[in-house]
Amino acid sequence: MFAWINDLFGWFVEKLSGAGQAKAAITELYRQTLLDNVMQPCKQDSQIQARLAVLQAQLQNKDGWVLGELYSIESELWTFFDDATVLARFWSVRDRFERVATAVTRANYALSVPAGTDDQWKQPEFLRSQALALIDAVQNSQLVSLEREFFTNSLRTTMFSIGITLAGIMLVLMLGVSLAARPPLMAFYAILFALGMMGACVSYVRRLHAAVDHNALVGDGLSELNTIANNRVTAFSTVLIGGVFAIITYWLVLSSAFAALIPTENDQPGLSTSTVMAETMLAGARAELATLESQQAKPAPAVDGATEVAAQAAAGSAPSPELVQKRADILKLEVDIARMRAELNSLAPKTSFAADCTKPANVKEQSDCTPSFGTRSASAMELADAHSFYLMLVLAFLAGFAEQFVPDALDRLTRRMTQRN
Repeated sequence: MFAWINDLFGWFVEKLSGAGQAKAAITELYRQTLLDNVMQPCKQDSQIQARLAVLQAQLQNKDGWVLGELYSIESELWTFFDDATVLARFWSVRDRFERVATAVTRANYALSVPAGTDDQWKQPEFLRSQALALIDAVQNSQLVSLEREFFTNSLRTTMFSIGITLAGIMLVLMLGVSLAARPPLMAFYAILFALGMMGACVSYVRRLHAAVDHNALVGDGLSELNTIANNRVTAFSTVLIGGVFAIITYWLVLSSAFAALIPTENDQPGLSTSTVMAETMLAGARAELATLESQQAKPAPAVDGATEVAAQAAAGSAPSPELVQKRADILKLEVDIARMRAELNSLAPKTSFAADCTKPANVKEQSDCTPSFGTRSASAMELADAHSFYLMLVLAFLAGFAEQFVPDALDRLTRRMTQRN
């Protein structure tokens, strides 16, 4: 099924981008140019004239040409041109080389040939050899560039196909768990794993865009081609690692280890994904508040009577802005925890409605017995509330999208544990 999706998506991308039409247009333009070159003055040799007639007949056929074959014909034609044609047309090959080649390649070529004032530049055979060398360099670089783009588009199409397949699987799983009164935990593991893999797919495609969003001849085109052509294993492993990181993120949240990575001064209610994490953050904030209050209440060392009176007056003055902000943070955390506990309590069966939950006519009481999808999912995943469930989905996607998100979190936790020990 995946192969079918990949082929369909590849066809759609090719039609949408017009890559096939652009390549066909370039090939046709190059064919027309070579057909004109066949008519240029050439050496008066019977075998050469017979070969030119064959090439002309072949080039008049518009179908079935590839650039590699046309490049070979161009090199062959330069061996047939007479001396006057070589002297008249060498500048066009040199101009193409100067416009296509990189600065390093041009500099190396300039060091390998005589100075421009040398008499060799007036000799047809020398210019013929130079033209063939420049044509070979330009053609090889362009072929490498085209192949690099081909492999890049193929890999990009594959990653998009994987992402679409994962999105379909995730939607089916979400539909299944939404219909279940008590969704199984393993279904949510699969959802998180799929989300992490989707995030990795999106991230990899973005990095692939950045990697090839430059002139293919700027760097080592052959090395880039080899890297991209053999990069499928890396791409697939990256996707799988994204799913694994999503599961690890979920475990970090459940173990409340994630709380150590969230600053206590955050101003976003509901940033934590469990009551244990929120309570840990609250305890840390209260400890910091107690330290600030003790520092503000502590009078400065008295030098004389007047200084002691001023210090006592300062101790009873208005609290500092830092102290006010810390109290506001604590209030937000307390409200957040109260909301989480209230939503968790709503999951417990109400004894007063226990007998009425089976009565469809009792609409109000029936709705009380049917929590929302997010709340039921949060309960199945042992999270605090529906808000925490949807935040967990975002974290799972980020775990795959941001390749260093989970490794950096584990590194910070490792450093803190090492410092404590």
